[in-house]
Amino acid sequence: MKKIYILRHAKAEKEIKIDDFSRKLTKKGKDELKILLQRLQKYEIKWDRIYASPAFRTKKTAKIIAKNYAYDKKEIDLIAAFYEADERQLFAFLKNLDESIDNVLLVGHNPALLKLCELLSPLCLHSFPTSSMLCLECESFKDLKEHSAKLVFFEHIKPLKEN
Repeated sequence: MKKIYILRHAKAEKEIKIDDFSRKLTKKGKDELKILLQRLQKYEIKWDRIYASPAFRTKKTAKIIAKNYAYDKKEIDLIAAFYEADERQLFAFLKNLDESIDNVLLVGHNPALLKLCELLSPLCLHSFPTSSMLCLECESFKDLKEHSAKLVFFEHIKPLKEN
């Protein structure tokens, strides 16, 4: 079985003087990412590949995650198309992954990630907040069909903070 981990970047600053691509993570974003990482410890996670948008906030989020999972941050693949990709483009990317990959992490942006989760699975999501991760399982990438992946977990940061 293949696992697709989908992570929305941590919360970023909203400074209007900075272009969107260069926005940095906020302290709150880094704190929420720490909460998520603590929660993820209950799962056995090992990524074969990490792919991220090259925007500063996604790249930084991917590096923090990689460090916590002993994944060499130099091995993170920054995919320029992820920055403005829609769910169909991300779906096509997944379908073209090499079948030697079993576990993949995508780090990106909304609304594409939320729509991708709904396209891949039977889920209907109300939100996909920053610092949240969803994991889906499928038989193969090349045979991936719409709404065919099964939910493994969804660590939604909002309920995590309320516990």
